[in-house]
Amino acid sequence: MTRLDIGETIAERRKALGLTQKDLATHLSVTDKAVSKWERGQGYPDITMLNDLARALDLPMADLMRETSDQGQSGLVVETVTPAPISIPAPGANPAAMATADEPEPLPYDPEPAMAKETRAPLASRLRTWLAKRSPMIVHIVRLVFTALCAIAIAVCVIVDLAVTGGITWSAIVIVAVLAGWLPIMMVLPFSRMRLLAAAPVLGVMTVVLLETIRRSFDGRPPSEGTGFWEFWAVAGPPTLIGAVGLVLMVLVLFFVKIRLWYRLALLALLGGVIDWLVETSVADAMGQSQGIADAWIDSTLYALAAVLLALGGAALSRAPKSKLAVAIADVEDNLQRAGQGPSRAPAIG
Repeated sequence: MTRLDIGETIAERRKALGLTQKDLATHLSVTDKAVSKWERGQGYPDITMLNDLARALDLPMADLMRETSDQGQSGLVVETVTPAPISIPAPGANPAAMATADEPEPLPYDPEPAMAKETRAPLASRLRTWLAKRSPMIVHIVRLVFTALCAIAIAVCVIVDLAVTGGITWSAIVIVAVLAGWLPIMMVLPFSRMRLLAAAPVLGVMTVVLLETIRRSFDGRPPSEGTGFWEFWAVAGPPTLIGAVGLVLMVLVLFFVKIRLWYRLALLALLGGVIDWLVETSVADAMGQSQGIADAWIDSTLYALAAVLLALGGAALSRAPKSKLAVAIADVEDNLQRAGQGPSRAPAIG
């Protein structure tokens, strides 16, 4: 006699993926109390949601419905009774010979137990579990390595600049450019949508600092003695501001707007078209180029067409929720939502 230890499997996989009971309940449209009852063996999920449960836990159905020996433990008991075949001897046949012929041939020896084969997780699932356990260490290593590379790049450029020009000239651009990339990345890791939202305006400010550093490097006049400052920022200021605001809006749409992924992508395409049109027209107006305005309208039309195609694709997939592409998009959407919630503090499975 065997039992289906679904509750234990749900608890192990949920913790290994860094999900709370509430996260899993939200994905399955049930209450967290129901998930708690499943894991404690006081109830079982409805058979109609087993496919969704297996997909949420990144498990094959066979691993979700794994069987364990029933040794006094409570669980969903499944008893299988196989009736023995009945052989009726023909008149005049030897009963002893028939008994020998009906005996099954011995199976070849298999050193790996059948239970180990059934319960072994796929390679991708084991890799995700390994990464989930070690994600803080991996993030720490990435931050250290990236910081070291940035420091080496700055040091090399400063040494070369001092050796060639005898001062800090073009290397100032490199220093500010490296810092403009280093600071937002340090803010984002470990990744969460709130960290990304905070890093977007910082990236805009660092872009302004970088552009001003470039202007000072190529303009031999101090800002107080000439019109270089106003001439430069009359052209570079509006697109820089538009780009910074647009980046913040894109982060909000991607992680905070509660619509289907396809429609979010369509909304991002529309937003990208508006940002592109504003940037190109502001630069064209500042430089007096009418051709730039015409190019801006063409680019915005292409963005709008992409948005329409994405919206139509999402509507078509919503009518076929069981298709492979729809299931893959749903998995991407779940991973995107899970990543945006930041690092989980669920205990690791030993």
